[in-house]
Amino acid sequence: MALSVVAALAGAASVGRAALATAGATTVAAVPTTPDPSASQNQLNAVSCSGPASCTAVGWALVAGTEVTLVESWNGSSWSVVPSPDEGGDTNTLTGVSCADSTSCVAVGSYFSDSLFRFQTLVESWNGVVWSVVASPDDGTGTNSLSAVSCLAGPRCTAVGFSFDPVEQTLVESWSGGAWTVVSSPDQGTGANQLNAVSCPDATSCQAVGRYQGTAAVQTLVESWSGGAWTVVPSPDQGAGTNQLNGVSCVSAQRCQAVGFSLAAPSVEALVESWDGATWSLVASPSPPGAPPVTNNQLNAVSCDGPSSCLASGTFYSGSAFQSLTESWDGISWSATPSPVVSSDDVLDGVSCTTTACTSAGTSAGAGSSELTLVVTDPSPVASRGYWLVGGDGGIFTFGSALFHGSTGALALVRPVVSIAETASRAGYWLVASDGGIFSFGDARFHGSLPGVGIGPAGSPGPGRKLNAPILAMVPSDDGAGYFLVGADGGVFAFGDAHYEGSCPAIGGCDGPAAAVVADATGDGYWLITTTGSVYAFGDAHYDGAPGVTGSPVSSAARTPDGKGYWVLLADGTVEAFGDAPAFGSLPAGQVGPGDPARAVVATADGGGYWVATADGAVVGLGDAPALGGESGHHLNAPIVAAAGF
Repeated sequence: MALSVVAALAGAASVGRAALATAGATTVAAVPTTPDPSASQNQLNAVSCSGPASCTAVGWALVAGTEVTLVESWNGSSWSVVPSPDEGGDTNTLTGVSCADSTSCVAVGSYFSDSLFRFQTLVESWNGVVWSVVASPDDGTGTNSLSAVSCLAGPRCTAVGFSFDPVEQTLVESWSGGAWTVVSSPDQGTGANQLNAVSCPDATSCQAVGRYQGTAAVQTLVESWSGGAWTVVPSPDQGAGTNQLNGVSCVSAQRCQAVGFSLAAPSVEALVESWDGATWSLVASPSPPGAPPVTNNQLNAVSCDGPSSCLASGTFYSGSAFQSLTESWDGISWSATPSPVVSSDDVLDGVSCTTTACTSAGTSAGAGSSELTLVVTDPSPVASRGYWLVGGDGGIFTFGSALFHGSTGALALVRPVVSIAETASRAGYWLVASDGGIFSFGDARFHGSLPGVGIGPAGSPGPGRKLNAPILAMVPSDDGAGYFLVGADGGVFAFGDAHYEGSCPAIGGCDGPAAAVVADATGDGYWLITTTGSVYAFGDAHYDGAPGVTGSPVSSAARTPDGKGYWVLLADGTVEAFGDAPAFGSLPAGQVGPGDPARAVVATADGGGYWVATADGAVVGLGDAPALGGESGHHLNAPIVAAAGF
């Protein structure tokens, strides 16, 4: 019996690159999965994970001589086949999948139409209960196929592939909630244009990769979406032979990694290219341990959970058989990671990383033509690290294991964004604007907003209730099923299961404008810190001290993991510790200035350190907080106003 292949790389394989560097080489082990028992062959082409206990892998299975769609699902403990529909003919295959969450996935591929005698695009959708076919257009009357898809919450999806009529041309289709439509895309060279992968970090930014026929050889092809049109972006090749990109992953509009292969006889070498927001450049990729001098290495997919944390999957020839290949990126260099030998000819075709796990999917050919199912786990206990920076326009910048889940950078905001808070799972976050408007991304749930209850922005004209002062900060309740908003006057607003325990106006006013609010660990208390250095404890929060009047105003605060202490950040980069919060130091002298104040302090998950971020996007790690990068030196549409992380 031929079986599909699924490989899950958990733990350090997906964590921030500083953690991976500490962990060293990844140790993996095989774990069994369950393919379609009725099939004589199973193959998985792509995988998408919305969380550590929610992954979907897609491909095809051969049942009674007919290729049918194959979908397998991971629930955190086991893989199982999920029924999926077919569209005509005897050849149905799914080649790409993207899941915004556990109840929203889109898979793409192709099927053969007996009535039209040609391949047509195939799109299927998951609503949390069943998979169903969704009508999708074709481009021309020849062969049409979709290779990959990238979806944002909503969902808003972009799918790419190729159409053949009479030569191969790029094909892009878009979904905005109503119907799939073909979007015009350019071609390069004399033909053989094909897009193999796409990644969209937000609604106005996508990168699609593939290949085209140049004047002398097949060359890499990259196309970029800027919100209005697709354009070809120059990309380098590795040598004068065949070059092709198979996978791409973008954590922001300025940070992408693409992978594939280059052929320069007699060797095939893994190909990696990096995007910095302006240009694509080649990045060195190593051969795996045990590879012979004449290499045959190919990378088929890549997934990044931060600018310095990526995993790429593919295959290499050991001299006697093909074996699975994984390579990891630490923000500086790629390194080959050993993966297990299941059988002869192991190939990994897809990979998807969350903050706690990476999952790879592909095929392992066993005896004869049979294919085996595989799960690979990494037991490394090294903790992940990461953080988000947010600008006043709601633009999101991710580092380490902090994943991008969306932003308001492309929206026309009524008021600027002022704060960010992550969910307990670290798979989502909220943004809040100064009018109390809430924007939820990833697994963050909307629990209400001030505009939603009829309260207008501070100082806005017209009748009705208005805020006395702009909102300047937010913090989630202990279980993430609610949040607090705090205004500049110290007014506190509670939503969801967040418990209101008092505010500055309720006690006759505080001695200065509010700067931050920090919830304690019980859910029944919080600290409110003013710009003048005073700390007010409400509910059962214990007062542990305050900076008092200093030469610099307070700009941010963060609590310790156990909620029995807090750090207070001053605009000059000084960090003061209270309660059980250890002191790890402050920003070095000269790090900040009048136009670039310290804006946020973010504690690591274990409380052994913190990061301090400034308005221009510089980030300094203190204690055990690793250096994961920042935005200093890059163009920002708006200054950094807040940060969150773990």
